[in-house]
Amino acid sequence: MVESYISWLRARIGPRKVLAQCTAALVRNAEGALLWGYSRDFDCWVVPGGYMELGESVASSVQREAFEETGTHVVPVKLVGIYAGPRYEVSYPNGDEVQAVTFALECRMLGGVLQPDLHEVRELRFWERGTVPENTLPSCASMVRDLDAGNCGFESPGGSSTSDADWQAVRALVGTSRMLTVGVGGIVRNAAGHILLTKRADSGLWGLPAGVMELGETPAGTVVREAREELGIDVHPTRLLGVFSGPQYQLKYPDGNEVQVTSVLFECEWVGGSMQPDGVEALDAAFFAATALPPMFWVHEDILRRALAAPDAAIFI
Repeated sequence: MVESYISWLRARIGPRKVLAQCTAALVRNAEGALLWGYSRDFDCWVVPGGYMELGESVASSVQREAFEETGTHVVPVKLVGIYAGPRYEVSYPNGDEVQAVTFALECRMLGGVLQPDLHEVRELRFWERGTVPENTLPSCASMVRDLDAGNCGFESPGGSSTSDADWQAVRALVGTSRMLTVGVGGIVRNAAGHILLTKRADSGLWGLPAGVMELGETPAGTVVREAREELGIDVHPTRLLGVFSGPQYQLKYPDGNEVQVTSVLFECEWVGGSMQPDGVEALDAAFFAATALPPMFWVHEDILRRALAAPDAAIFI
């Protein structure tokens, strides 16, 4: 049996708190009732889901988890939201601690045999539309609320980063091996509709205001922090534009560290501050028309073009 990513990570870092990427499947039957499973770990009702693995996208992770836990084949059809931040911290009975970053997708059931795996889930049950089990996790309740309302949910920028010291400490324990990370960026426009880009010090290429999510913050909080640190401006995330994931987003840095990045992209308003690139991470900043973009860091160019091609709905890959 192949060792899971979280088991591999725990063998090296122990029970310390880490960001953990998870996925959740919100699966309705033909009558619109939602599928729940009774979790042995949490002793409550949860929607099917679990930890992402290296090499997976959020969509393939959801499909695997749904099949493993419920025996059903599903196809993801809609991004419901991202549920991340200090209020989604979890302590397991064995002492392991995580701050979950959960990507929730609405799914359509295609087939299979509905049955609990009896390892993680001991019972399956459908709840009628608009109802939620009393005994459930806050994240699951939030997902169902957003699903029923037709929202694409995300947590406000509340909370604060614990700095990248946690990330550096984890890196010291795992070496340069490939790790899952969450990158967060924002599309900020001026009155003419042009897009704000920064010239990156690491490559000399242009990119979106963006950075790596840290313990103690929400994804929206990450883009707020990065815009302030790199450019001296205050931004307000107004809409979740998409989640971009999978093995195609694997990177190797000059120091040898490897990552697979799941990128989260927000639409943001510039609400304060004076533009002043920090000269450390951002060498310059300027607004560009979408039809006249400069040479860009390839990940940022990819997610920007995908978002611009689907302006009316939050996308996921």
